[in-house]
Order: sequence, then C-alpha cells, then structure tokens
Amino acid sequence: MAGNGRAPEGDLPSSGRPAAQKTAESEFLFRCYSDPVKAFLDTTILADTLLKVGPDRDRAKASFARYEALLVPAYATKEFKRGVLRAYIWLHNKAVTTERWADAIASIETVWQQRNLNRTATRAVADFTSSMAVANAVAREIPRDGPEFHRLQTREARIWLKTKIFSAWRQRGKAPFTQTNPLPCYALTGPRETLTGVIDNKPMACTLGSCCLRGQFAKDLEALERLEAVCATSTKPEMLKRRKVLRSIRRRPLRELDENQCLVLGDAVFAMQCPPDAVVLTTNLSDHELLANAIDKRAEAP
Repeated sequence: MAGNGRAPEGDLPSSGRPAAQKTAESEFLFRCYSDPVKAFLDTTILADTLLKVGPDRDRAKASFARYEALLVPAYATKEFKRGVLRAYIWLHNKAVTTERWADAIASIETVWQQRNLNRTATRAVADFTSSMAVANAVAREIPRDGPEFHRLQTREARIWLKTKIFSAWRQRGKAPFTQTNPLPCYALTGPRETLTGVIDNKPMACTLGSCCLRGQFAKDLEALERLEAVCATSTKPEMLKRRKVLRSIRRRPLRELDENQCLVLGDAVFAMQCPPDAVVLTTNLSDHELLANAIDKRAEAP
C-alpha cells in the first residue's frame, strides 16, 4: 500500500533483516516464557535434597514434579563434595578423633572463619539433635552426665553422620537424577571409610589435567562477554571475582585455569552449561537469575 511507509509482509524477502530479527525475537521469547521441561540442578538443591531434613528438603523434592528430567552436572557434584558434604565428613571425623560428641561440637567454634563449614556443621548438629537417634538415646535410663551416655551419644552421632554421607553420595548418582556435563579433568571418586574410622573425601580438586572449563567458556565468547558484563553490575565480592576470571579467559583464552579460578567461576558455570530446554533450579535465585538471564536462559527456585 503506497504512502504508508510500510511494505506488505508478503513483500519482505525471507532473508531480509526484518524477518531475521523477527525470528530472533521469537526464539528469545520462546526460551524466556515457554515452560522448560528439564531442571538443571545447582549445588544448593543437591544439599537440600540429599542431606538436609525438614522444610528445605520437602520444598526441593516437591519442585521435582514440575520437570520431566533432573539434570545433575558434574560441576554441581564437585561443589557438593568439597562443600556441604565435606562439612558433614569433617564433623564425623571430629567425632571419631575426639571420641566425644560434645568435643566434636566444640570444635565447630575453631572454624568460625570458614563460614560455610561452620554453618553447615552447626546445621548438621541441629538435625541430628532433632532426629530419632538422640530421642532413642535419651529415652534410655542413663544419666545424661555419665560416661555411658556420652559414649552412646557419640556412637549414635557417628552412625547418623556416616549414614547421611554415604547415602547422599549414592543417591546423587541414582534416579530420578541424570548425570550430565562431565568434567574430564575431575575424578568422580566418592568418600571412603579408612581403617581408623575416619572418612577420606579426597580428591576434591581436579587432578586429571588442565581445567576443561576454560575451553567451554572460550568457545562461546559472546556468552562469556555477556556474563562478564552482568557480573560488573553486582557489588558482591564473589561476583567481582567471577568477572575477573571471565575477563582473564576472554583476554587469554589459551591460558590454563587454576583450581581457585575454577571454583570462582561458580554460578556462571551453571548458566553456561544449562541446556536451552532446561532451567537452572536453585535456592540462590538472585545470583543465578542474573547470570542466566544475561545469556537468555532462566533460573527458578523450588
């Protein structure tokens, strides 16, 4: 129609810029607003599901019904093993070496500078205290200030923690979880009990060559730059450290990453690795949503 400055839609060439732009916008809207059918689990969901008790666990498990697949990337397993699972193992080993549950609890104060370890160990003590293990011990007619009670309490705590640790490791590799995005540089080795009764959690770092994440990020420079830019908008120290590592990869894509840089990437790994038909499922929505949205992906809370 002459004079209106617009050509009929049928006159636009299929390869023209307006059609290409329309296609890109449609794809973006589909990714942002369609219902993802898979959940890409971050470490907080593994922790809530496999180790915690009460509302946190119930909320995480209830959310699984929204998805047809629960994807567990190897990076989440690595973070889980060197983070929350390590805290449970640390507390268990304190109960073994001190031979007294009260002394193991007192040891938590010595790691006050390691906030995550301190907080997770404290939570584990609270969960154990509210469990049937303690109720059964207290129900017996044993003086609470006597040595027999302390021996029984220590034994119950060790059994409870050991069961939690090994059960969590087994369950994270079973249905309904699907393992994905393996890390060729990381040995997926579970914890083991030694002859002394302590649990060995090594290795926690990558030991099978140079960090494979460098190549994954360097392969998609556009996404890397967008993640770097969105990290710069945050005032959180961890986000600023993450930006520094991302910038290092962009500027020197062939330089190897060390273990600390691998860990600093953190939430950015989930955003980068999450498939287009999935959503990052996390309890840390503020950071994950910022990163995921930067590269046209989504994050949700349970």
